[in-house]
Amino acid sequence: EGSVTSERRGAFLLGALVGDIGSYQEYSENRSTTLVDQYPVKSITRSRIKKVTQETIAKTLVYTRKEKKQRGSYPGTKAEHIIERLRETILSPDPDGWTIGTDDLRFYYALGVTYGMNDHPDWSSTDSDTDEITEIEEEI
Repeated sequence: EGSVTSERRGAFLLGALVGDIGSYQEYSENRSTTLVDQYPVKSITRSRIKKVTQETIAKTLVYTRKEKKQRGSYPGTKAEHIIERLRETILSPDPDGWTIGTDDLRFYYALGVTYGMNDHPDWSSTDSDTDEITEIEEEI
């Protein structure tokens, strides 16, 4: 049970990061195709979790570096309040060994995407964001 709970949390957090960065791409980068489009709910499977995580974090780092160049400084990493938790969750257990069913995986990923898309309009980490995502995680 503890393993499935952490797998659900990992799927939710990955979805939250995809939603957050996808919203950033749409509104700040004016992109018509975002990570939300690249990784729709129906495409998510256990075997794709690592690839989606890798690609999403890579995009996050690109946008963080861009913000640092534009602003002169940027505290931490974009969506840091999600990334920290995702890193802790996605590493243990390794997604290659996940046992969560595909429907369950997609359900929590979808919830995460919607959370991430609506997380915060200015795409900067705040205490209220951190508190809110912690509350959601505790409910999973």
